Amino acid sequence: MIKYLFYAINPLLFLLISLFRREGDVTITAHVPSNIQAATEVEFAFTINKSSLVGYGIFECKLPAGFVAIGEIDPKPQAAYAVADNIVKWTWDELPDAEELTVKVAVVAGETATGNQKITANFYYEEDNEKKEVAMPAATIRVLSQSAETPGQPDIEARQEPVGIVSATRTITRISKKEYLVRIKINKGLTTGFAKFSDDAHDNFVYLPQRTDGGSYSLSDQKIKFVWTNVPDADVLEIVYSITRNSADETTLHGEYTYLEHNQMKTHQLKPDLLEALADEEKETSRKSEIVSVKPDSSKIKQAENKKLKVESEKLKIEKEKPKAENQKLQVENKKPKNEKNTDKQTANENKQRLSKNLEKKEGEMSYMVQIGAFTKAKVNAQGLKKKFKITETITSDMQDGFSKFMVGSHGEYKNARDHREQIRANNGVKTAFVVAYNGAKRISVQEALMITNQKWFK
Repeated sequence: MIKYLFYAINPLLFLLISLFRREGDVTITAHVPSNIQAATEVEFAFTINKSSLVGYGIFECKLPAGFVAIGEIDPKPQAAYAVADNIVKWTWDELPDAEELTVKVAVVAGETATGNQKITANFYYEEDNEKKEVAMPAATIRVLSQSAETPGQPDIEARQEPVGIVSATRTITRISKKEYLVRIKINKGLTTGFAKFSDDAHDNFVYLPQRTDGGSYSLSDQKIKFVWTNVPDADVLEIVYSITRNSADETTLHGEYTYLEHNQMKTHQLKPDLLEALADEEKETSRKSEIVSVKPDSSKIKQAENKKLKVESEKLKIEKEKPKAENQKLQVENKKPKNEKNTDKQTANENKQRLSKNLEKKEGEMSYMVQIGAFTKAKVNAQGLKKKFKITETITSDMQDGFSKFMVGSHGEYKNARDHREQIRANNGVKTAFVVAYNGAKRISVQEALMITNQKWFK
């Protein structure tokens, strides 16, 4: 009898326990490769099993020293992504309904990070008005030097920059009262690969490139820049630009030459040079030179006076007729049906909104592209990537923070770029491909681009 009573009670106990038991513990799983090669972009993914948790949540991943987070892969519109002090962070004001969340980030390990490295992460959340934390079991990853071949991956030959003596000089030649020629000579030693020279740019001055020595010229962030993705073989680089001043004030040029040495960014500072203010007599001479002196001609003066009198007479006539025109306009407006008046106001508002929108987008043309890799290796180029991944379309590159970033496609719609990304992943085997955004020549976050273009995010 007791035996049968136990069998009857046991299911009830199990049911009661299951009602008060949590649906599942919060867990974090890392999806990272066991071996990676230095200076090569890889994908880190983390899956958070949050069960039925709601409310705010924060996920933080601590990257080892020498690692750099390049950018978020598959951005989550509900989460705010940020990187600071080698901590990659996602923040949710309100966690999604799904039981599992997956976040991804593109990462590059520097040459100094070779060896076994540990990846740690934590998830912070609130439950029953109590703040809680879950730690992920540390994941171990082995970083191989550039010269070593990563197991299971073809090696792209690396070129290490040898040490050399680097120096630079600036010579300023005044070629007119307002124009100067600036000549920069850079002794680049034996360094190769990426390099950049920048000089201060100031308001009320016009800067124009005269010689780039194979580099690309740009003017942004109050600096003029000459950038080489792979510096020429010559021992000395020579660049020239002109300055035209629209101000008599003095200004100082502060410049620097940035280059790669053993995959570490190095900087050589140039001695500051002063463009002195124009002397008082030069200011006066400059002002007078703009005034054209003409010998008075009495007949021409008389003609001009007669013309002036005629213009003033016409103006007076227009002023007298202006009230009549205003009254006629008012009568026409009053005769208009109310709905027609409202239509005019609506059209005016639409025109105003359209003008405002055009002004906001005047900065540059928005485009979404698919990034397929980021490298510091000098020998990695578009042709090599085309061959490796069997890509037939055009590959473009952009130098950002010492990395050559390679991209394909250019789309006005985020959804088209997302579809393009999926094709590259499936057909070309670039598993870490992700969408990036540009506003003109400036790279911005995908979230910012979606806000500017008023588009929706698609997974």
